[in-house]
Amino acid sequence: MLPSGGHGAGTKKRIPAGRKCLPRVQLARIEKSISECWTVFESRLQIDPINRSRLVNIQFDSHDPALAARVANSLAENYIEQNLQARWTATQKAADWLSQQLSGVKARLEKSEEHLHDYARRNDLVFLESDKEPSRNVENEQVQQLQEELTKAEAQRYEKEAL
Repeated sequence: MLPSGGHGAGTKKRIPAGRKCLPRVQLARIEKSISECWTVFESRLQIDPINRSRLVNIQFDSHDPALAARVANSLAENYIEQNLQARWTATQKAADWLSQQLSGVKARLEKSEEHLHDYARRNDLVFLESDKEPSRNVENEQVQQLQEELTKAEAQRYEKEAL
């Protein structure tokens, strides 16, 4: 319990019921014990890549063959699961990014189409659209047709003048 407004050497903390606090000496022993366990575990574990493949050979030495198999299989399964999770996360990030890019491109396209239609209205242009052909402008087609007729007429005139 903290004395009123108290800080410093005379303060005590109350530990909630059911929770135990280990002395630092015990914590140090536990940490050392865990470290030793990892050292022994790692000394019994051997992971070697298989040449020209994406496979590895996982081997765990134990007097109990069932334990050795469980450890090796668990490590392989955990690695595969982590790898799949990492790929899934990367795929999700890429999909999110692409979705944002698509939204931006779609907004720019809609704005451009709106500007195009405004321009067409201001200049009395009409667009005909077809699934198989690009957009065509009626006035441009008429100009092209008149140009072709003019070219034919000039060609006929030059022929007659040459006679």
